[in-house]
Amino acid sequence: DIVFDGTDKMWFTLAGTGQIGHIDVNTEVVTEINIPSGDTPHGIDIAPNGLIWFAQSGNDTVTSYTETGSVFQDYPYSDSGAQPEEVRVLNASTVWVSLPGVNRIARLDPSGGNFSNVPLQLIPGQATFTPTGLTLDGSEPWAASSEMGVIGRHAPGTLSFWIWFQLEIGNFAPTRLDFQDETDANFVWFVDSTNGFAGRLRTDNNGVSEGFLYTAFEEGADANPTDIVVSTDDTVWVVKNGTSEIIQWNPPYFNLTYLPLISKP
Repeated sequence: DIVFDGTDKMWFTLAGTGQIGHIDVNTEVVTEINIPSGDTPHGIDIAPNGLIWFAQSGNDTVTSYTETGSVFQDYPYSDSGAQPEEVRVLNASTVWVSLPGVNRIARLDPSGGNFSNVPLQLIPGQATFTPTGLTLDGSEPWAASSEMGVIGRHAPGTLSFWIWFQLEIGNFAPTRLDFQDETDANFVWFVDSTNGFAGRLRTDNNGVSEGFLYTAFEEGADANPTDIVVSTDDTVWVVKNGTSEIIQWNPPYFNLTYLPLISKP
């Protein structure tokens, strides 16, 4: 997983070596950093205060890293086998993490090291299901589940605790997500590895769905798109794991002439 600090460093995780690292985009120098408790680091994000946050699925831990002084702080999750996967930081006191091993997302308050759990289910009392994607819209998390074929926004205070959206195609299986905030609408971008396409859900500023748009890669499921991110200039980047490519996708997005614009192996 990767995240850009907005200035000169692209941070990444190295799940196979128990390390995190960064690339200086100006000098192209790569720095790798050993994690004292390192065990399969995944999802990485940067807090407004500069802390680097990542999950360790192998030891059920969420960890922060302070670059000055090279200080690591571990926050163990209470249940074994939770397998934390993605981390999204809202602010210094709110860190969200996906927990596919226990079918939840959770909110971490670093000041006390406490996790508040939110199960993924269509309505309370029904069976839970596994999160496969996580993003934030500036106040609440969004989650995807390829198992159930849904994308949803956490809605505390409502009867179901979630508002779910589903694309009416067979075997819809959304995985990674990213959020884009525009003046008159919001967009939740997604990839679907099973069907081999990428797209977005549009909602108005009150969270009411205005529909899905998506487009398929020519390789179909063999494209195996595994991640998506939207940059501040509205460029969408898609990782096609099946073809070892990164796709640069520029607006107008859903005119097929513009996908892909540039493919880089």
